[in-house]
Amino acid sequence: MSASTFPDCAMCNNPTTFKCSSCHCRNLYCSKSCQRADWKLHKLLCSSRPSFETPPTASSRCAIVFLTNGEIKFTWETTEMKTDDEEGVTWESPIGLEKYFGGQRPGIQLYYSNRVCGHKLKDNIDLRFKADFLLDGHGSEKNLAVCKVVQGMDDGGYVWRGPLVALKETNSWLDNQRLWPNTTPGYGHMDMGDLREVVDYLTSWKWAKVS
Repeated sequence: MSASTFPDCAMCNNPTTFKCSSCHCRNLYCSKSCQRADWKLHKLLCSSRPSFETPPTASSRCAIVFLTNGEIKFTWETTEMKTDDEEGVTWESPIGLEKYFGGQRPGIQLYYSNRVCGHKLKDNIDLRFKADFLLDGHGSEKNLAVCKVVQGMDDGGYVWRGPLVALKETNSWLDNQRLWPNTTPGYGHMDMGDLREVVDYLTSWKWAKVS
């Protein structure tokens, strides 16, 4: 197999050639040095990853949640298909995420490209968060999980507050959903490489706020 068929390394833009021998996720790294550089983050979910190989239901999608108590974990979230009767457009939508946000509807941020490594994401990451946390100052709990994985997040100034839920939108779905009614699921499953992508987003968010 040629190197061009492999996705980008989780730590740089070189082609990947091997995977973690413990969690057996997709090929993530181009070298042992990149694997070692990612280990501090990777080890947080590595042992739990094999338990999220098989969805419990057809509508289950693997997500990663960052909780204010400092916990980071994979979860199974539920989606449902919706249709616009006027335009005939079908899409997939996560449901029940309000449970993380005190019953309130979360805000949405789509993440398209990694500013830390400088590459476009193969699949977009859908981030759900407490919609008003930037407006209510210290009224929201500091997210200790985000502080744990983003260097400098807890050093004063801007801090991520409230829970964070990360899901993955597949580009094949995004390319097709506006062209014709499509029953292909729009959400994929988050994996160990996506964990790194989310942390890089949070890192770039921190940079933007303090610059």
